[in-house]
Amino acid sequence: VLDQTGDWKVKLDWGGLSGQYDPTMAEAPFQVTGVAVPLSAGVLDMISLPVVPVTPDPSLTFNPTRADGSVAPVSVLDLVVWSPTVPPSGKYLSLNRDSSFPGAGGGRAYWTMPSEAVTLKPRGKLWNQTMPYTIGVAPGWNMIGSVFNQDIAWGAVQVRYQGNVLPLAQAGEVVRPYAWGYNPSTGSYVLVQTGGVLKPGRGYWVRVLQPCEIILPTPGSKAAALGRDADLTANAIQVVARVGNRMDTDNY
Repeated sequence: VLDQTGDWKVKLDWGGLSGQYDPTMAEAPFQVTGVAVPLSAGVLDMISLPVVPVTPDPSLTFNPTRADGSVAPVSVLDLVVWSPTVPPSGKYLSLNRDSSFPGAGGGRAYWTMPSEAVTLKPRGKLWNQTMPYTIGVAPGWNMIGSVFNQDIAWGAVQVRYQGNVLPLAQAGEVVRPYAWGYNPSTGSYVLVQTGGVLKPGRGYWVRVLQPCEIILPTPGSKAAALGRDADLTANAIQVVARVGNRMDTDNY
């Protein structure tokens, strides 16, 4: 199965048929790629890898590519990740400044503010699009992302806790049933409820109350029915904050 990004070749080698056909050989090169993630210079963004890395080494996985096709050093991304397990209550870790940076991981998200415009063309394994993907999470805020090449329904997410698998809408005592994305154009967080989607290459915050696993559904999976308890905006007042051209809209 050609499930890893990179350059490949298909080779046909036929020995021929004595007295009738000569031996022959042919090769056809091709590329296996995942979802590309464009990034603007100097713009804060929250991203994820739409592949499953085969190595945690960010320099081999993120593959930031310039417009001329050359590969930039991964340091231009200035990657930062929140680790909820660092005592006493979590900590931001920087690729460029912390030796304890956790590296590249499937289903993980990262802050980035690139020093130059690049497009991420991640290297790694393309996850089987017909199989759910599981992310282990810890109590506190967690940065997650999808490994799928298409949008997936947030409301179809499941949670595995103490051996039991629950629909997201029924797991409110384990994981809050909403996520927060980020809009780099406005500098605003964007609320994702059970009627929303997780997009390839985008990063999201989720609030976890108990150690558990989040099970991402396959593309096309239907969201579970939305309960009133899962609607953060029910009986809530929306507050919008604006500073210059930056705006934070999804506050309830």
